[in-house]
Amino acid sequence: MTEGIRYFFVYGTLRPDDNSKAPWTQKFLKNMIYGKARIRGARLYVDSYPVVLYPDKDATASDIVTGYVVTTQDDALLAEKLRYADDVEGHPTHYQRIVWDGVEILEGSGPTTVTAWVYTRSSTDEGAKLIASGDWLQR
Repeated sequence: MTEGIRYFFVYGTLRPDDNSKAPWTQKFLKNMIYGKARIRGARLYVDSYPVVLYPDKDATASDIVTGYVVTTQDDALLAEKLRYADDVEGHPTHYQRIVWDGVEILEGSGPTTVTAWVYTRSSTDEGAKLIASGDWLQR
């Protein structure tokens, strides 16, 4: 696994409670472990798909994007899911996969932070809408 990263932070159509009926969601999540999470210092937009911009010059430390961390203890499955997510996200031409330190896991015995892969873009399509809540389900 590249750089030893064992988590994905998913905030849109790859999250387990996504209600957009994206055809890839269930295949990505099959045999994976996930829990609610958030990142700080980022904002969520929607154009054709959900987008976290990086860098986002207008994001502040109080901006939050909610989603899930997704992982597995199976190294082969983790590598397979990384390839699959890269395909879904059009990495590296459409979305970039970056390392995000400090992803907060919200379930369990209090927030724990992990380092995770996050798919981002450096810009949105014209007419993209900011989702002020940072929650894809509130778009």
